[in-house]
Amino acid sequence: LSTAERTGSPIFHTLWSYVSGYVSKRMIECNSVRIN
Repeated sequence: LSTAERTGSPIFHTLWSYVSGYVSKRMIECNSVRIN
């Protein structure tokens, strides 16, 4: 990740933010379904 940060690729940063947000949303949905 240090190499990507050194290049300062905004595309990679945006993609990582989108993926991490999607994974977090899926995890929350799975947890809510499991509780209910």
